[in-house]
Amino acid sequence: MSTLKRLKEKVVVTTEMVKPTSRSMKAVGAFNPGAAEFGSEVVLLVRVAEAAAKKRDGYKSSPRFAGEPGRSEIIIDWSDIAREKAVDKKTGRFPFWQWRLNFVSHLRLARLSADGFTLKYLDDKPTFYPECEWESFGVEDCRITPIEGSYYVTYVAIGLLTGVATALAKTDDFKTFKRLGIIFPQSNKDVVLFPEKINGRYYALHRPMPQHSFSEANIQIASSPDLEHWGHTEFLMGTNKEPWSSAKVGAGAPPIKTKDGWLEIYHGVNTRESGGSAGTYSAGALLLDLNNPSRIITRTKHPILIPQMPYEINGYVGHVVFPEGIVRRGDSVIIYSGCADTCVSAVEVSLNDIFNVLK
Repeated sequence: MSTLKRLKEKVVVTTEMVKPTSRSMKAVGAFNPGAAEFGSEVVLLVRVAEAAAKKRDGYKSSPRFAGEPGRSEIIIDWSDIAREKAVDKKTGRFPFWQWRLNFVSHLRLARLSADGFTLKYLDDKPTFYPECEWESFGVEDCRITPIEGSYYVTYVAIGLLTGVATALAKTDDFKTFKRLGIIFPQSNKDVVLFPEKINGRYYALHRPMPQHSFSEANIQIASSPDLEHWGHTEFLMGTNKEPWSSAKVGAGAPPIKTKDGWLEIYHGVNTRESGGSAGTYSAGALLLDLNNPSRIITRTKHPILIPQMPYEINGYVGHVVFPEGIVRRGDSVIIYSGCADTCVSAVEVSLNDIFNVLK
């Protein structure tokens, strides 16, 4: 399996760096970052997952957010449902057939120096904290896209009544955020925005999770007149016969504009039998037409990044490289990924190498 040469790589945020929000909680992961250039720095919004700090014999814990906007707090629910009811190590079934997570997530700001590899600051408290009913089970896996002078953040919002949906927020300073609401209802994840209008409309890639077996988990493309109301959805790309992306595919980092087309770094998943508990997550590349992004020019047959370093193989969920952020550096790009649901890595690769593989 061919992969690209890593010009430089470094773990920039780890779980051990994170201060828990309270004594009742412990951090179990700091991963899956959105990334953007902001002034002379690179900023990350890192997903921090927290679980109950203490255990109860015979019981399973599931934290959630409750309270009024701006004053929500973490409540821990306990259930005596046996562990055998869990689908994987992340979830369990509570009474009334309700699926619950073993942890709850929020977003924290990290600031890197201009080189994109040196951590200067990590917020010691949540930067973007769940505060809506549709965020009661947490906010996860954001992507950041600069559009028309502001920064738009797509993120997974999980709530009791709305399920797994994707919401949108806007910020100009990464201190205050304006929530714009759910833009892709359940069950939809991996939403990335294009950084500019194309033929008068905004575009986004998204990945519905079908509840029935009529279709697979594939990448679709939608458009909007105003970033808040989305439609005109079309199928873009599905899985293929290559083992590394035979189970699922999904958008990764927001597309970047090149002279040859929109470059999208996406993720692919193989079957659970050949990877970690959730399968192996790797990164591939995709090139879309500049004027018609629903047209694929080419895609990589093989992954460009696979789990190969110890921190990518071993962790809360092993064998995972999950790209969510990208920053251009002249003839190269830095890809920011969540690794093994435990840490954040920065990997620099050559654009020429990517395009040679695409060609």
